Amino acid sequence: MLPLLGRKLLTLLLFIPLLFLLGFFFAKTHPDNNVPTPQNPVPIGDSLEFPVYLQDLLAGEMGSVGTAPVTEIVTEGIKNSAILLGLTMLITFAVGPLLGFVSVSRRTRRIRPVALTITTAGQSLPGFFLGVAILALMLYGIFTFSQGQTPLPISGFGVDEHLILPVLVLATGPLLQVTRVTANMLEDELQKDYVRVAQSKGLSWNRLLFRHALPNIIAAVFLTLGRSTRWLISGLIVVESLFLWPGIGRIFAFSVGIRLDGRAPLDFYLHPELLTVLVVIFGIGLLLADTVTSVLAYWSDPRLNRPAEA
Repeated sequence: MLPLLGRKLLTLLLFIPLLFLLGFFFAKTHPDNNVPTPQNPVPIGDSLEFPVYLQDLLAGEMGSVGTAPVTEIVTEGIKNSAILLGLTMLITFAVGPLLGFVSVSRRTRRIRPVALTITTAGQSLPGFFLGVAILALMLYGIFTFSQGQTPLPISGFGVDEHLILPVLVLATGPLLQVTRVTANMLEDELQKDYVRVAQSKGLSWNRLLFRHALPNIIAAVFLTLGRSTRWLISGLIVVESLFLWPGIGRIFAFSVGIRLDGRAPLDFYLHPELLTVLVVIFGIGLLLADTVTSVLAYWSDPRLNRPAEA
């Protein structure tokens, strides 16, 4: 366990400086930041140097966008994204493995055809497709039936019904992925000889499932949950932009010039100090997700915890 934690910690410590450099120099060297304008006669690429930025950062000063401190912008975005991401992770982690278990037939010990079709179709579609389709249907209903409103809010922030559509779109892909992997692993495990012997002795389905099969697949399930978490974190950018959720993903989209309404970029666009912090936050989130799930997989797999024989 300790060597694993050491490797993950070393990776994190090595990647954080690289992420700082990547975010800062991408924004600073971008052509749009090196063209003088009437509003900015001195281009950003010429006005901000990395040593100065690093010195200010070590002093606790992250800069500002206009009159708004970067710290305030990022903190508010993280708080809003945490609500969306936390609820989505809860649903994915709780429902995904459960659906995987239900997807396997007790009689044949194979994945049910309906479950196989649904998970395959769901994983084949890109994550943003469902969000675009939902928005299109909602707007079609407004213009066709002249109701003037949709059954659920299609944009905005709120810890209420505003969460339903973003959570649905964000969770669908990872949820189906966890379901499919869990069902596949369980199907393979239930075909092994020791399971046939246990079943022939009259062992109940629940005992066969949770006492014998589950311990042998739980590590793979944890690793799949880790991949799903990385998928969820990266999916924040698209989902928050689609549903106008004021989180860290939407701020990042603005920072790299993505605006779905076609308007001109905001002050966030290619702002070096803001973009650097955002790149580091997303990078740390992805690395931490990998670290936590790797540790859980190592801890849960008895083969990994067994001392090596001399």
